[in-house]
Amino acid sequence: MLKIEREKDGLFVIEVTGKIDAGEMEEGLDKFIGMTSEIEGGRLLYRITDFELPTIGAMVVEMRKSPDLFALIRRFHKAAVISDAAWIRSFAQWEGMLIPGFDIKSYLPHHEEEARSWLKGENGDSMPV
Repeated sequence: MLKIEREKDGLFVIEVTGKIDAGEMEEGLDKFIGMTSEIEGGRLLYRITDFELPTIGAMVVEMRKSPDLFALIRRFHKAAVISDAAWIRSFAQWEGMLIPGFDIKSYLPHHEEEARSWLKGENGDSMPV
């Protein structure tokens, strides 16, 4: 499942659960690209649980849309990744080091409030994991 919702103040919540197929990836990315066309200084909150690798078709869709996604990332300045999988949290932290001007912190599922506070800038040293 890929679910994308816009909350207030430029916060987008992206929920990924299980396996994503090509149709779901296409629909989700098109929706996300459209929803963010006028965003500046946005924030992302990812919830990733019970993750399974997407289908090959879904990966092809993502690669095809990668130019739009790379352009889109400049509209955001930070992301919090909430996941039950340690490797996803670690990968997110590493990815944050590769994108200039874009901060990523990762959190365990029971630390969502701390993640949201960090995204709002309310606490500088929240509890990333």
